[in-house]
Amino acid sequence: MPAPLDQAFGNMNDIHIKKKKKSRKDVIYPQELTSSSMPNDTDSFFPVQQFQKSPHQIKEDQLKRKQEELENREKMLQQQMQHVPKQEKQTYPERLVISDNDWTAFKQYQEERYNQANKRPINSVEGFVNMNDDFNDVLLFGLLGVFFLIFTDYIYKLGKKSY
Repeated sequence: MPAPLDQAFGNMNDIHIKKKKKSRKDVIYPQELTSSSMPNDTDSFFPVQQFQKSPHQIKEDQLKRKQEELENREKMLQQQMQHVPKQEKQTYPERLVISDNDWTAFKQYQEERYNQANKRPINSVEGFVNMNDDFNDVLLFGLLGVFFLIFTDYIYKLGKKSY
């Protein structure tokens, strides 16, 4: 039978939960910021003018800088395009038109050159003429049987070692 929660964990009045007190030392509120707390060093990481500008002004400055960069890039591209010589008219090679008879003669010539380079007669046939396809099947069956026996023996030995 299950026990009630009060018996298992005790009364809720007995449990005291400790709360962490948050230290407010790291938080800087806007009213605490004054002009005296601004950095006066010229070597500081952030310039003083950046803190005095509103976010809207900062965005406008960034947009102006980006626009200037784009204009500079466009000028550079235009200068580069001026230095590239333009071709007035593209020239294509003229097409050679041949008849079907000339094409077949050319293909025969290529085939004869290929056969002479390989020193092979035109009507040569490669392969095993005396060998039967049934022999290949028997050979494959035998090798597969040997492989199966070796594999089965290996599995048997692994099972024997595990006990």
